[in-house]
Amino acid sequence: MQLISDSGNPNLTSHKVVQIIPLTEEGPTRYYRLKLDFVSPEVERIVKTHMTALQEADLLSFLNRSAQFTSFATFAGALFEQRVHNILPKGGKFKIRKLIPGPVPAENELLELKKSSMTATFDKLEDVILQRNAYWVPVSKTNEAFDSLKPPNMIFQITIANKHSVSKIHIMNAAETLCPLRDGGGENHEIRLYFVVPMRLFKAYKRQSYLNDKNRVETGKNNHVAGVEQYVLGVKLEALEPLNPKKRWSL
Repeated sequence: MQLISDSGNPNLTSHKVVQIIPLTEEGPTRYYRLKLDFVSPEVERIVKTHMTALQEADLLSFLNRSAQFTSFATFAGALFEQRVHNILPKGGKFKIRKLIPGPVPAENELLELKKSSMTATFDKLEDVILQRNAYWVPVSKTNEAFDSLKPPNMIFQITIANKHSVSKIHIMNAAETLCPLRDGGGENHEIRLYFVVPMRLFKAYKRQSYLNDKNRVETGKNNHVAGVEQYVLGVKLEALEPLNPKKRWSL
C-alpha cells in the first residue's frame, strides 16, 4: 500500500498493480476526478488474496483512512469484500439490525450464522443449488445487487459506503430463486438482504434505496421489494483470520 502512493519508487508498483481511471463527467471539471482500480481481474485476485496475509491492524488502518478519499473507494471496497468472503462461510455470531423507514432505528439483534459446507460460484441464478449448504458467490464482479447468497433466505451486499443503492429487479430475481425454500413459512419465510459493513458504519447505517431499470432511485411505495427486508450486518475486521503469510505471490 505504501508503494502505490510512492511515485518515485523504482519498482513502479502503481503501473503493475493499479491504474488511475478518470471519471468521464461532462462540463469544465471533466477528468478532474479519478478513481483507483486494479489493472485486471487476475491482478485483483492475486492482490486481494495476498492482502489477507497482512496484519489486521495495517488493513484496518488502510480501510479507515481510505474511506475519506473517493479515488480509493473502489480499491478499499474490493479488499473489504474479499475479507468478508473469507469470514462469512465460516459462520459465527454477528451484530445485525433491521433497516426500517423513519428516524427511529430498530433494536440490535444477534445473528448466529451457521458454517457453510463450501464456497461455490455461479454464473446464473438457476445454477444455485438450494439444497446445498454452500456460500454462493457470483462469478461476475459487476453484479448490480448482491455479492453472495446463502440459502435458505440470505442475500449479502458487501460495502464500505454509507449509501449503496441496489438494483430492484436483481433483488427480485434473487428472492424468486430462494422462494422454494421460503414458501415453507416459519423463520425462513422472510428473505433478508444484508448490507455487510465495517463496524464503524454499523450504528448509523440507514435503509438503502432500490434502483429501477433506468438506474434511477425508486420513490414512495416503489422503493420496496415484496417479501424482502433489509438488514445491516457489522463485521469486525480485527476478528478475521489472515491466510498463510508464507505463501509467495508474483505479478
